[in-house]
Amino acid sequence: MSVATANDTVRVAQGAFGIDSELELIVVGLDVAELNALWPGTKVAVELDLIYRFEPTVDELSTGVGYPIVDDEGDHLVLYFTALPIARINTPHTIVDDPKVPARFELFAQDLPVPPCDIGIEIRGGFAQSLPKKSFLIEFWEDPSGEGTVDRALLGMRNDDDWNLQSLYNEPLRITSPLNNRLWTDIHQPYYAALEPEAKSGISMEHVELFLNDRYQGIYAFGERVDRKQLKLEQFDGGIRGELYRGVGWGASTFTSMPPYDNNSILWSGFEYEHPEELVDWSRLHGFVDFVINASDEDFVPNYPEQFHMGTAVDYFLFLNLLRLADNAGKNIFIARYDQGEPYFYIPWDLDNGFGVIWDGTRQPVTDDVLTNGLYARLMDDCTTDGFRSRLRARWQELREDLLAYDPIMHRFNEAHDRLAANGVYDREALAWPDFVHDTDHLDYAGLWLQDRLTFLDVVFGAPCTVGLDANATIGNVRLFPNPTTGSAIVQIDPALLPCDVYVTNTLGQRILQLHMVQERTTIDLSGSATGIYQVSISGQGMHLRRSLVVE
Repeated sequence: MSVATANDTVRVAQGAFGIDSELELIVVGLDVAELNALWPGTKVAVELDLIYRFEPTVDELSTGVGYPIVDDEGDHLVLYFTALPIARINTPHTIVDDPKVPARFELFAQDLPVPPCDIGIEIRGGFAQSLPKKSFLIEFWEDPSGEGTVDRALLGMRNDDDWNLQSLYNEPLRITSPLNNRLWTDIHQPYYAALEPEAKSGISMEHVELFLNDRYQGIYAFGERVDRKQLKLEQFDGGIRGELYRGVGWGASTFTSMPPYDNNSILWSGFEYEHPEELVDWSRLHGFVDFVINASDEDFVPNYPEQFHMGTAVDYFLFLNLLRLADNAGKNIFIARYDQGEPYFYIPWDLDNGFGVIWDGTRQPVTDDVLTNGLYARLMDDCTTDGFRSRLRARWQELREDLLAYDPIMHRFNEAHDRLAANGVYDREALAWPDFVHDTDHLDYAGLWLQDRLTFLDVVFGAPCTVGLDANATIGNVRLFPNPTTGSAIVQIDPALLPCDVYVTNTLGQRILQLHMVQERTTIDLSGSATGIYQVSISGQGMHLRRSLVVE
């Protein structure tokens, strides 16, 4: 047995590592190049909380490699080095949905460490709460009482007291949330950025490895939160100026219904009231929803740019459909206003999955549909010069030259995967969560899906605008009537275009009905479906046509 000496024992500072005794796992967050330079030659041991011997000895340390080690008691563990930050949270309390409980937090990042400090922590999410690996909200406190908060800048992100820790459990490769958020903020910046240079149109997220009560939890995304401070919305000054609402369900949030509101509640028809906290008043948002749903075409088309920012509407629609984020057309989206007299605009959140994967982490290889909601169904009918469809076509062509070309998008995807793989994250994730399988075939699946999706959207977004006719009119030798309907509608098609397939999708992009037409008429039965706007796609004989069908 080799005897450890000062020259061959790598010393690791307290706080730079996490130990999970049950998993027999140690993760060290130090730069191996520096360690190899400080301790050249054969390395016999490593000094952490104890001295552990390498078995066998190591000549050159690498990230992502599991090194067998043994302590003086003969207990065997596996040691990894990672370039990713390591977060440690400890609390004697049971972490629940609400309220936050006191805990101690420490973050070791090679450039920006955070020493031990007080936080409050609670479980976050809806569906995510059913998963074994929980997501969390944390708030930095001045002391364990939580009576005061303190702002902290983390991992190059903003200075704030509230942060998300997203578990990524339903993401096959644990990468799409950070990747999608970064893509959105690269595509879109706030239209009022000249007035508010620090305003961001979304959030930033960074991967960390988490130890909770000395148990390794795997890879997480540490992220900012969408709020007034992130968007730099105007503050309440005795009256409402900036506004912020969060989509948490379906209804008015998809511009498909408009029930009465109650200013004594922070919830209304799929929305949750966020800002200003000083006064709950739904009348402004209700007025906008009313305009979208009930304004005549003669009123809507010339006036909607004053109500909703055109550039944001365009960018978000193409982003939503590029990734096919089926859960982000009403729910999982914020709507905001910078100041009174300014237009509303969208901010996305919970951008998990996409790339042919839906909210629960399963594959849905649909590439030939268009996600929409009541607002976008009306915007897509705007065929005016310099209107929505015209700007959508121009913006899509512009972005396809650079940010939204196939190679740059897949480079982001592969780079994010390769970074986690190089640090051994997938091995440790499987150790902490045995149901996790690192499926490298998913890279090929995502690439093929994206290729097909881009091809389809090139046709759809590049097509001439032929909408704006009567909803029951014949378009392309196809008629869909009655429209609106109370439950069923008829598709009538020129026999020369038969056979063809008819698909009906809801506002989530979910296909709810599929028919194969061999005769010139067929009935779409939606009598058991909720009221709202549905997309009817008709494909065959070189034809691909889409119509909106309103169910009342």
